[in-house]
Amino acid sequence: MNKIFEHPNISNFCCPICHGDDDRPIVLITIQGTQKKNIIEAKQVHLDCLLDGLEYYKDIFAIAIPTVC
Repeated sequence: MNKIFEHPNISNFCCPICHGDDDRPIVLITIQGTQKKNIIEAKQVHLDCLLDGLEYYKDIFAIAIPTVC
């Protein structure tokens, strides 16, 4: 389960969904293919941006964000 952080790590932060750097709660989303032993890279994403854009695609059994503005 991903932990919710009250503030992003401001150093070079840019939400990949809204492209903003506002100080709002974030979650870390793992970056596929970057795991090495017990370490994996992750991207900070505003929690509200992530939740507002999610859709469930029942034909392919996937949860995704269809477009990025």
